[in-house]
Amino acid sequence: MFEWDEEFRFPSLFRDFERFFEDARNSGGKSFYWGYSRTVGSDGKPIVSEFSNIPGFKGLDYDSFAPKCIEADADGGCAEIEPYHDVLDSVDSLKVIVDLPGVDKKDIKLSTVGRTIELSAKGDSRSYRKVIKLNDFVGGLPERAQYKNGVLEIIYKKTDKPYDIRVE
Repeated sequence: MFEWDEEFRFPSLFRDFERFFEDARNSGGKSFYWGYSRTVGSDGKPIVSEFSNIPGFKGLDYDSFAPKCIEADADGGCAEIEPYHDVLDSVDSLKVIVDLPGVDKKDIKLSTVGRTIELSAKGDSRSYRKVIKLNDFVGGLPERAQYKNGVLEIIYKKTDKPYDIRVE
């Protein structure tokens, strides 16, 4: 199982569920439930309703799951989106997973420096840009980079120190 650091998860659906299960563990044997229903309103937009018997549980923060708009376009829409990502940390490698629906593999640009990955992708109908901070230093080239069904997976080997570049 990969270890992860809360500071580097944006957004973190699991953080709310962990609080949910922590409350259940401390309940003294009482059973709790949580669920949701989804319908479509007359305007065509989805409506999500939650239900639960957990004391004090106010529901999940759905706004934290919404993609962040980095740059607005002239129509008030979003010209550039900050994509969802996750960093999975194992003993000797880091696996970075990024959601990039609607772009082609050839349109994805990656740059790795020390503990930072800079990513940009531009499709026909959307653009993405994200700077991902890592816990550890990684080599410049990933061991593997794969893009399939709108999901980019990159695996890096960890290194003890940053790479030194000799300028001549």
